[in-house]
Amino acid sequence: MSEFLVIAGRCAADRGTLARAGIVLDNLDRQVCATASAPGSAAFAVARMNGTGALIARDEACGDWLIASGTWFHSSGLCSGDEQALLARVRSDGAARVARELEGFFAILHGDAATGSVTVIGDVAGSCHCYVRDIEGGVAISTSAACLAALGPASLDPVATAEFLATGIIFEDRSLWSEVRKFAPACLSTYAGGRWSEQPAYWSIRDITPERYGLAEAADAIGAAMAGAARRIAGRFPRVLCDVTGGYDSRATIAGFLASGLPIGATVSGAADSGDVLISKAIAARFGLPHRHAGPGGVPSAAAIGAAFRCSDGQYDLIEYAQIASTHAAQSRDNDIGISGSYGELARAYWWELLFPSIGKREPVDADRIAAARIGAAAWDAGLIAGAARVELVPHLAEVIRRANRGLEDRPNTTQMDNVYFSLRMQRWHGRIASSTDHIWPCLSPYMLKSVLVPVLETRAQARMRSLVVREMLERQVPALAAIPMEHGYPALRARLTNLHRFWPVVPHYAGRVAHKLARLAGVGQRAGAVRQEPMAVLLGRDEALRAQLAFPAFRGSGIADEGGLDRFLSNASGAAFGFNGQFCRLFSIEVALEAVARARAKAAPGGSPAAVPRAASVGSSQAV
Repeated sequence: MSEFLVIAGRCAADRGTLARAGIVLDNLDRQVCATASAPGSAAFAVARMNGTGALIARDEACGDWLIASGTWFHSSGLCSGDEQALLARVRSDGAARVARELEGFFAILHGDAATGSVTVIGDVAGSCHCYVRDIEGGVAISTSAACLAALGPASLDPVATAEFLATGIIFEDRSLWSEVRKFAPACLSTYAGGRWSEQPAYWSIRDITPERYGLAEAADAIGAAMAGAARRIAGRFPRVLCDVTGGYDSRATIAGFLASGLPIGATVSGAADSGDVLISKAIAARFGLPHRHAGPGGVPSAAAIGAAFRCSDGQYDLIEYAQIASTHAAQSRDNDIGISGSYGELARAYWWELLFPSIGKREPVDADRIAAARIGAAAWDAGLIAGAARVELVPHLAEVIRRANRGLEDRPNTTQMDNVYFSLRMQRWHGRIASSTDHIWPCLSPYMLKSVLVPVLETRAQARMRSLVVREMLERQVPALAAIPMEHGYPALRARLTNLHRFWPVVPHYAGRVAHKLARLAGVGQRAGAVRQEPMAVLLGRDEALRAQLAFPAFRGSGIADEGGLDRFLSNASGAAFGFNGQFCRLFSIEVALEAVARARAKAAPGGSPAAVPRAASVGSSQAV
């Protein structure tokens, strides 16, 4: 299924606690499709928006249950939909062994009736977001941070708020709410007897062997792993829809399907004359793939924003995600899973330019430089947050980077940079997208699977730079795909004397990038004739259903807002020169989240709504909805 809410501890036997949980789910538009209980735990399952997903697996003999969110594969051949068999594996082999044998994008919970415990297993990246909060008499665990925030008093986390307003991402274990924390990547955590027992992460980037594979060996290993991943995905999801753009990552992803002779569809979003769309259509035509094109969306309606909040809890820019959610909802009607190329950047030495001229040396990375040049590079207005709660963003993010790399300082700096990208950006940037979209329908990137990820991370630095290993893999696997020009006009082939003439577009492409950067540094404004979009504050203000929220009453009352700074920010937000539209949209997303959580909390409070434990259509079932 897409979502779950689990109550663990002695409160799991309290009907009032369970009733409040059901009311919160209902008022945050989560329809419970199954429930299960055992000594020390109670679980609620919520299906995806398209109605798909497994219910709760239950061992009637012993009373154990298992619930899984996301898309998972087990080394035995089990996969999503086989939760009943996975429960048997956990009981026979133990959660620790099963965790090491899993791969994919998932959060899996096991309730043990004999011990009264609940064990949480998360994917290696922590991309399938799962959260926990303390409640009276125990804890609550959920894929929805908003649901947990609504179960009791909750306040905005000032650090998470600053991170989100500035970057659009929340890092480490934070959520928007101070009381709600996220489980770590590759977690194996058990709650029993009123406390948590944390086992070491069952996988870490520390487990890889850096610089293991040369170019040819790496290309073969990654190509074989991609093809194997494609076969596993297609074996579970017959109707596969793949993102196909003008870049390397989506092309590498579909290569595994094409090389294996598996049927897929192709999709792309953007303006009809954009490079991504034109190349996507060319690839689809060359290989006879059904093709879907979603054009750029307009300003979302209040209903579309509400649907986006239902998926993202407001921890993703709702204006941006509303169009994405609409596209995925349409795609989910006649496809079984959406496939992206996320994490593919790791195969292409992303951010390694910041290591120059010491690429590959065994020395600590410059955390301050990475924070300033990449993670915290965008300008933002920090004046919205009161001085006592204000965060110095770049120094803070540099410390986040140092904490993430603790224990890796003696590894090649390329491995350290991979870890920064993997454990910070992809855990939370990709995770917010994938976790939101999984509420609509299954989604996955083959690059996330350990079988693909490990050979990518173990490829030598020289082979990953300039996307060499990806080019080599494409040329070996599907030469016709490699030969098709990419967005900027040159093919996804390795450059040789015999084909050097095909790479001439590199010159104007990079010359244009340099000229654009120089113009930006010189303060040259928008090019003549370009259409400037109206500020988002003006566009949203035209929708009467949204107008009251644009005064931001909930954020004003959050305890961390600077009234004067907020008033100044909003007075500027309607002006043509306003430069913080992205931050405005993220502030609006926080406002929507605060108001929705407050409403749900009020209705779940004693006397707020009739207390009734929700009844699911099926209890303890493992059948697909």
